[in-house]
Amino acid sequence: MTNYLIKVNKAGFGNQLLNTVSALTELEQKAENYTFCTKNIFINTLIKNSQFQKKYKYFTGKLQLSECLINLDRHIIIKHFHFTNETKRKNRIAVHFRGGDFKVWKPHSVMNKDFFLNSLYDTGIDLFTDDRNSCEYRSIKKSIKDNYIDVREFKGSMFSDFLNLCRYEKIIASPSTFSLCAAMLSGAEIVFSKQYAETEMKLGSSFWTNVLCDKVSGVKVLLA
Repeated sequence: MTNYLIKVNKAGFGNQLLNTVSALTELEQKAENYTFCTKNIFINTLIKNSQFQKKYKYFTGKLQLSECLINLDRHIIIKHFHFTNETKRKNRIAVHFRGGDFKVWKPHSVMNKDFFLNSLYDTGIDLFTDDRNSCEYRSIKKSIKDNYIDVREFKGSMFSDFLNLCRYEKIIASPSTFSLCAAMLSGAEIVFSKQYAETEMKLGSSFWTNVLCDKVSGVKVLLA
């Protein structure tokens, strides 16, 4: 029997969580005991308790996002992570706009209002963002409110936003692992930009290539 310590590298919420799922997927048949080492307390809150051991071998494998999500058995996620038992918001759609550091290191990831408007239909709409003061988000919010009546804006913490996103059956989102993780844990459909996916495929992204080829089974990804 081998005891593993899963040590997640420093990263954002979504990437840390997905890296943890990757490690669990890889270790499912290899180890009987493991614990987690991550500075992200939010992820530790979501992960179910595992048996603690004093001696470990470090799991240092680096699996890509696409490897985590392709052919991922859903029982692995359910086995290792907590879920909210609250009722799903069946008559509402979540819209998640990611700004912040996207504007600096990956500007083409900042979605414009046309993507969101073209993906929406007449139902209740709930808005989530990490960048409430950005001109891009303000423009998106104004356009949605001008076209739809039942629009709410959530202004919680990162963790409360994440748990709320897990309550929807459909999420229209910026290409962010934050909303991707919420969809993965809740089984929701998530809508991303097809144009963005095609751009990323040309840049060599294996994840977006697999999305375009419909090879991602761990989460329901739609393109618009």
